Amino acid sequence: MENKNNEKVPYFENRTYITINKKYLIENIKNIKKHIKSQKICAVIKDNAYAHNAINLAKVIDKYIDFFGVSTIDEAVSLKKITKSDILILGHIENDKLILAIKNNIRLTVSYLEQAILINNLAKSINKKAIIHLGINTGMNRIGFELSDDSIDDIIKINEMSNITIEGVFSHYSVADIYYENTNYKNFTINQKKQFDDFIKKLEDKDLKFEIKHIANSAGTLLSLFENTDMVRPGIILYGLYPSTTIKKTIKIKPVLSLYSKIVYLKTISKNQTISYGNTFKSKKQMTIATVSIGYGDGYPRSINKNQKVIINGKYCKIVGRVTMDQLMVDVTNVKCDIGDIVIMIGEYENKKISFYDLSKNTGILHYELLCNLNQRVPIYYIN
Repeated sequence: MENKNNEKVPYFENRTYITINKKYLIENIKNIKKHIKSQKICAVIKDNAYAHNAINLAKVIDKYIDFFGVSTIDEAVSLKKITKSDILILGHIENDKLILAIKNNIRLTVSYLEQAILINNLAKSINKKAIIHLGINTGMNRIGFELSDDSIDDIIKINEMSNITIEGVFSHYSVADIYYENTNYKNFTINQKKQFDDFIKKLEDKDLKFEIKHIANSAGTLLSLFENTDMVRPGIILYGLYPSTTIKKTIKIKPVLSLYSKIVYLKTISKNQTISYGNTFKSKKQMTIATVSIGYGDGYPRSINKNQKVIINGKYCKIVGRVTMDQLMVDVTNVKCDIGDIVIMIGEYENKKISFYDLSKNTGILHYELLCNLNQRVPIYYIN
């Protein structure tokens, strides 16, 4: 198949595919930079960059950022092959993988003393210095040192270890995305920042110095809650989506991911015909139905309600009946279309748009989760 410029476009040949707009991706980062002014950027690209293909995404943004944030050692090692940027593993690493991270100068998160002792011993065994960031628990209660004198004592011990360098210290906002929805959330977020600052001050009073202090995720970045820190960790806003619909859009961003499929079958059904599993949809009149080659096996949610639409040849069309593993059905009664026509599942065409926010509203599934659920069997193409 060819595009409007009569150029062969490989992704048109796929039953279902994703495109990533490189221009929008770079614009998003540049707008984040304008907003933060002086802080470093740690681009959070865990879970295959929220299903955007981490390796290809890293190649595009590498020169615009300072760190990459990932979840696993496998993600980190794969990235290490294609980037010179520093890499921080934000979560837990299995003990038998630690030495691989140390050898590759991959930054490790440490949340308790015994973990640091193990890392120090492993680093000593290969004559290397392990570089770590200390996780601090300010209310997320996921990982991190508690805000206690015992933690301060432990961190002092870690700082004295011969084969560990403490490069950074960080925490994480837990309700900053819903900051404006409730005064309690606002106060909780502000208190998290205060607790983080106060704890660091106590550590600095003990002659501990940190090159990189960071707490602001995407929501914290939008809220400018990064004062007295050295780095921000944008995740969802890199990809052009806001953490919630209620947060103020202080940074201009554009969605970079579009999801497409194709019409693979067309048929006319009469009145009182049912469609798909469970006979949940029954026609009230004669209808033209298109079968589209995408389903929950590709990561498109089965739990959509009757309001979810797609775009076909510039027209909104409703999905009818239950989504199946590899296909779904669409009402195209009033649309001129044919087998092989492109179906926009997520994306825009002229003045029409379907977003992950729409899909979230019509499924009850968080837009973060919808992104991460996209199956790796769906090919991803980076386009200009």
